[in-house]
Amino acid sequence: MADPDSPATWELSLPQSEGYVIELHRMLRRLRYSGFPSYRVRQCGSVWEALVEVHPRVPSELDYSFQTRHHRDLPETAMQDAAREAFLRLSSIHRAELASTEFAHHPFREESNSVCTVQDTPCCYNPMVTRLSRWAEAVDDYYEEALLEIDDHQRRMGELETELTDLSVQQLQLEEEHQAWGSEIDSLKAQLQVHGDQFQQLSNQYNDRRRMMDTLEEQLRESQEHVSQLEEQLRAAKISTTGASTSTAVGRDRYFFLTPPYPPAFHALLGEASMLATESAPYLVDPAATQPPAPEIVHTRLIPTPSPQLGSSLDTPIQVDSETEGTNTESEIKPDITDGKPTSGVDQQ
Repeated sequence: MADPDSPATWELSLPQSEGYVIELHRMLRRLRYSGFPSYRVRQCGSVWEALVEVHPRVPSELDYSFQTRHHRDLPETAMQDAAREAFLRLSSIHRAELASTEFAHHPFREESNSVCTVQDTPCCYNPMVTRLSRWAEAVDDYYEEALLEIDDHQRRMGELETELTDLSVQQLQLEEEHQAWGSEIDSLKAQLQVHGDQFQQLSNQYNDRRRMMDTLEEQLRESQEHVSQLEEQLRAAKISTTGASTSTAVGRDRYFFLTPPYPPAFHALLGEASMLATESAPYLVDPAATQPPAPEIVHTRLIPTPSPQLGSSLDTPIQVDSETEGTNTESEIKPDITDGKPTSGVDQQ
């Protein structure tokens, strides 16, 4: 804003011919001012100020300039206030000249005073005029107070307008941030939708895997039960096998199997039997006859089986007593050839 004291900031204006403007013009004519005062106005934000310039009567006098002391909402009311200020100040300046005129009882204000006053009148003067003068003084004082209150309200309005401007700027910033957040929220909503779909897919996969795990756990449980049954069966089989082995292998008993060839063995037994039969008549036996080969007996240890069936086949083991296991059975059937005569254990006895 430009300097308020600079004349370039003021604009010339023409007030309406009413109110304080008319009263000021009448008083100036009474004081023999030839020219009409000039009115200038300027706007200060949302309010107005006015200025009244009174031209001198003679070149030796100075120009008078009276400015409003209060801001007004309209330029016309500002010019009325400027005319009132000029009227009160000129009444004080030209108090002696106006003492014998109709303006003698009008209120006036000194330059250093903020309120107006009236001219004292003698007690013999018309009391009606005195009361009207006092009334005018009181009205002017209350008018001044009203202007002060208006100034306070205008100042408060200016502060509120400043706050409103700041709030408007903040509102614009918040709207921009809201738009930015709205775009980001839309983006987050889209991402949330995508993540929701992914979560649904993963949830379905988890449910499928969970069902598979339940199935596998059930199969594992059944397998463990089957393994337990097999272990019980194996344990029972071991106990049965151990009992059978103990019953078939008592002490030092052994089982011997006759190995092939079986016919020569039988022939040897038959030959021995014939020799025993002819001991009493050796002449019946040819000494040159060739003796049959001795039977070969192989000792084989028996491997016990859980359920042996004795006498079921030719492989049936023959149990031999452990006390006679060490005796030589071959000496009983082996022929003793001496001097061409077969001998046996019976002959030696």
